[in-house]
Amino acid sequence: MKKYLFKIFIFLFLFLCFVPVNADTKSKEYTNARYGFTITFPDIFTVSRESQNGDGITLLNPEKKLHLLAWGSYNVLNETLDSYYEKEKNFFTTVDRDMIGKNFYILEGTIPDSDGLYTSEAGKVTEDKIIVYRFSYPKKDKEKFATMVSNLNWHISNGK
Repeated sequence: MKKYLFKIFIFLFLFLCFVPVNADTKSKEYTNARYGFTITFPDIFTVSRESQNGDGITLLNPEKKLHLLAWGSYNVLNETLDSYYEKEKNFFTTVDRDMIGKNFYILEGTIPDSDGLYTSEAGKVTEDKIIVYRFSYPKKDKEKFATMVSNLNWHISNGK
C-alpha cells in the first residue's frame, strides 16, 4: 500500500509542478539514440554539444550561468540503484533534497567546483543502463526553474 501511495504522491507532485517556465519560452527536445532517452528543456540554452561517442549532451547558457548535462552509460559495473545513488550522493558537497524511487533517484544541493551554483540531478538505474541528468543554476533561481526540474525528473522516472 505504501508503494502505491508513494507513486501517487510522485505523480501528483510532478503533475502539479508541470507548468510552463515562462510564457515566452519555447521547449526543445533532445533524444539520445544510443541509450534511448529523451529530455525536454526550454530554449534558453545558447550552446549545445552532443558528445563524440553519442552518450549525451551538454547544454549551456554562460550569461545566465546555466549548465545542463544529460548522459547515459551501459551498466557494466552492475550498479544497483542504491549503490549508484550513494556514489552520486557522496559527490554532493551538500544535499538539500534526496529521494529514491523504484528505479530512479533525485538529488538537489551543491557539488564541488560549481561556482556557487545549485544542482538538481536525477538518474535511472536498470540492469543494462544508467541515465542521468544534472542541471546547475544560480540558487536564487531555484523557484524559477522548478518546473524544468520537475519535467526532467518526470522524464527520468518514467523512462522517456
